[in-house]
Amino acid sequence: MSSPHLYGHSQTDVRRRRRRDRQRKLAVALITLLVSLLLIKAAFIYVLFWAGSSRDDTATSSAPVAEAAGKAHGVFCPSPGALPAKPETVTVRIFNGTQVKGLAARNAKELTTRGFKVKGVANTQEANAPLTLRYGRSGLLAATAVAAQFPRAEKQIDERSDNTVDIIFGEGYPQMISRAQASKLLEQQVVAPEGCVKP
Repeated sequence: MSSPHLYGHSQTDVRRRRRRDRQRKLAVALITLLVSLLLIKAAFIYVLFWAGSSRDDTATSSAPVAEAAGKAHGVFCPSPGALPAKPETVTVRIFNGTQVKGLAARNAKELTTRGFKVKGVANTQEANAPLTLRYGRSGLLAATAVAAQFPRAEKQIDERSDNTVDIIFGEGYPQMISRAQASKLLEQQVVAPEGCVKP
């Protein structure tokens, strides 16, 4: 039989109460740890999936789209007064060079609704910029139409002979701007980039 405690409770009761207190404190600590881990996981998911797409993509309608091409040695110069190609005449391929799953497919869906023809989507390890448009010598007008959707994209010329445009997403990629903004850019004349040649 347990001897009485100083305050009128048996030693067994005191031990049970202390054990319950320890269990309660342990449960509170475990719950706090789980909540902290969930918050850390949520923050990680946000950074991984959304932080790269939260940049400010406000288009400046007074700046010709084609100026983003910079020096484009070898690309054919546009005719005077030429406009970007109509989206329905432009074929693109979309490559995802990020860890964001489904990025290429989502952009393919939106570009399709804007009239572009999407030839395919794939992952790539070759992304070396937030967003790159890659096209051939005769693809300036097509690339300019795509750049109207992504004004911050870098442009690269390669050796392809057709007018297809590759869209390559890298880490820190910008979002596609709104249709209204893109429509205004599609109405601007294409400025001949430095280094272009006559077809």
